Amino acid sequence: MFTRLAYAELGVPAPPGDLYAIPGYENYRSGIKLAMNCLLFDGGPRRSWPTGLGIGVGDDVDAADDSQSEAARYEARLPARATVASTKNAILGLHPTLEKAWGRRLGYRLMFRESEIMVRVLRTLSSKGVPALCLHDGLIVPVSACGLARQVMATSALELAGAEFPVADKT
Repeated sequence: MFTRLAYAELGVPAPPGDLYAIPGYENYRSGIKLAMNCLLFDGGPRRSWPTGLGIGVGDDVDAADDSQSEAARYEARLPARATVASTKNAILGLHPTLEKAWGRRLGYRLMFRESEIMVRVLRTLSSKGVPALCLHDGLIVPVSACGLARQVMATSALELAGAEFPVADKT
């Protein structure tokens, strides 16, 4: 959600599809997502990755397949060759606009925007008698309310962030 919100903040439509699918980093979605979030929260140039990012420990498939593997011990993973500079360059190859969002501590404003969207969604659903539980940028609602929840989420994001956001049903 933060990457989509960053695009919205910059007034540029996000490209379609998975924004964390970076060529050359297949099976490292978790690491790309964490890297992008780090860059959005940074207040200046980044020189190293946080310790929760495992470099060269295996990929996301390894972590999912074996909960005892070295890869599974990390919140996110990148390949052994992934320096800050090379990862930034790979991301910018697909998302050149995002460079304007990095190093500005924009992530904090995006976090607030995400909460505004989700509070509106919860209030709107509540006013319609639909119980909903918020989980970051997602909701748990009764199956009978999935269509309404998707519509309310999409409308709220458009109205508050000024951009269309894809909303998926994961039932």
